Amino acid sequence: MSVPEVKHVLEWKELSQTIMALNLSIAQIDLSMTEGSYSIDTLIDTFNFMREGLDQLNHSVLNDEVQDVAELKTRLLQESQLLSEKVTASIVAFQFYDKLSQRLQHVSKSLSSLSDIISHEDRTVDETTWNRFLEKMAKYAAMREEYELYELIFTKGLSGEKAIEIMKDRMRARMEERKNQPTPEDDIELF
Repeated sequence: MSVPEVKHVLEWKELSQTIMALNLSIAQIDLSMTEGSYSIDTLIDTFNFMREGLDQLNHSVLNDEVQDVAELKTRLLQESQLLSEKVTASIVAFQFYDKLSQRLQHVSKSLSSLSDIISHEDRTVDETTWNRFLEKMAKYAAMREEYELYELIFTKGLSGEKAIEIMKDRMRARMEERKNQPTPEDDIELF
């Protein structure tokens, strides 16, 4: 298999923008994996908690540890409230899949647009084409984390690695914040 002949060379500005676009795509994928890992950990924790809670209830009822109906009712209400909170946390954690799909779709569109530009010599040197590409990239940054990544890479000029590091710190802080604030059932968004 022969290597295709290179017809043109990207200028520094175009090469720089290409690198930033690739860095943004890499960062989006990396952050999606981080968020997915957190969500999976939350789901595992939730399902284990629910299993243990149900086992305890079964054990209490089957071993006559409950002396009267009022005590049983109180325990059932307490356990069902805890289980309800955990189910809510699970639903929120399952939403990561929708975000992951959206991010990967944005990455795919961005890389496709970039490929279209750099595969045509006349487009690589056209300032208008690059400006439209940057506008598309900004438009694809619809989610908060995507927009912040875009800003870090395209506006502040940070490397992909540094942008990922900053965003992971921000996401950990946000996840910790969410973990410490119970989510009312009304706030659950189903996609």
